[in-house]
Amino acid sequence: HWTVVVPGGPSSALEVQAVPTSTTLVAPGAVTDGQAATFTATVTSLGGSLAPSGSVTLVDPTGATVAVAALGPASATTSGLPTASATLAWTPTGARVPLRAVFTPTNPAFASSSSRVVAPAVGPAPTVALQFPDTLYAGTPALLQVLTGSGVPGGSAAFTLSIDGFGFWIAGSHPVVNGSASQLWAPGQSGYLTIGVHFTSSDGTVNGVAEQPVLVQPAPVADTITITGVGTTALPTQSTVPARATSASGLPVTLAGSGACVVEASMVRTLAPGTCTITATAMGNGGSLLSATRVLTVPVG
Repeated sequence: HWTVVVPGGPSSALEVQAVPTSTTLVAPGAVTDGQAATFTATVTSLGGSLAPSGSVTLVDPTGATVAVAALGPASATTSGLPTASATLAWTPTGARVPLRAVFTPTNPAFASSSSRVVAPAVGPAPTVALQFPDTLYAGTPALLQVLTGSGVPGGSAAFTLSIDGFGFWIAGSHPVVNGSASQLWAPGQSGYLTIGVHFTSSDGTVNGVAEQPVLVQPAPVADTITITGVGTTALPTQSTVPARATSASGLPVTLAGSGACVVEASMVRTLAPGTCTITATAMGNGGSLLSATRVLTVPVG
């Protein structure tokens, strides 16, 4: 809680909350027993302009630490939200272990968050393996990647999609350079489907196919915002009225006033006759809920 005071004028109360974050874990669908596998955790700041700072911990079902890494430099997602990523390594020892990533901020400006669980298959060195975000949403672009095994020469790979037994190609083939290739793709529908990749080395000596089933979530929807305490009835000038904005998801909502009023914490203060515009904004959760805005216009005087 902060109080801003203007000399000779009134004071204003501010309530500052931690910026919510969203953590996504990208892992190979298959890893090699006894060899280090690479995971990428991406933390997204759902509000403001600063990228998250802190560390990401890879944990097993008991909560025990598997790996820890600091977040790297800031970058931006396709939606423009600030993000930061960390690369973590884990060496499997013969058993399939469910893993998730937990973000721990270095300061209270950001809220912690954790990813969904991933459980790569463990076995002999694969020719190719798929990896993509732990959760996919219909209509939302996601990065599909193919990784080739140790010693596999470069070549080309093409991604496939199978729905109810019918197979489709996702665009054309991509050159595999330094053991990887990628494709940005947005699922056209929700439900169960299988993503696959076909690989052929440039010298024709190595071929490989990998498939991974996935449940695509429905397309994200905007959060729902409710404003109470203020309606459409005219407000008297030089008055203070309590206002509260909540979201259906329970995520934080910010209030702002313009025109003939200002918003101080959860209070609307009218200044002069005219129109008071109150804007409530929910930041979404970085996945199933998009950011949402509700505007309420109230006459003053």
